Amino acid sequence: MRFQIFCSLVFALMVVLFSGCSGNVPVRGQVVFDDDTPLESGIVVCTSGKEEYLGRIDSDGKFSMGVLKDGTGIPKGTYEVCIRAANAPTGRIVKLSGGGMEMDDPELYSLVAKPLTDNATSGLTLTVPSEDYTLKVGQRQPVPPPNPKAKYVK
Repeated sequence: MRFQIFCSLVFALMVVLFSGCSGNVPVRGQVVFDDDTPLESGIVVCTSGKEEYLGRIDSDGKFSMGVLKDGTGIPKGTYEVCIRAANAPTGRIVKLSGGGMEMDDPELYSLVAKPLTDNATSGLTLTVPSEDYTLKVGQRQPVPPPNPKAKYVK
């Protein structure tokens, strides 16, 4: 009888220790402007120490982190957050040398205010777990006028 009770307690302890207690939490949220319209594209970057987690922003402003398969997630804690979202002016495609995208490239503009593009200056944080993962990113940035020196692809 004692052996059965002992085995039951050991089993119960193992279930508690190994079922979902990894400290990882799936994060699903939304990035919106002050007027509650969604940011239509970009990346949410959460940083804590040397750890960095990325979440792609979809056309509804929704993002997810650590939810690629069941049982994954990001560790509990508080993260510094930045938003990386850029677009070509007036929807034209810009030919970029080297195939990369530079945020400071004059042919591209940020969809969010420049301080929000860097963890050190954004002032945004995300605490995991939380009831709400909505990130407010201020006002939509105006589209700059086209650069007459730019080489656009037709």
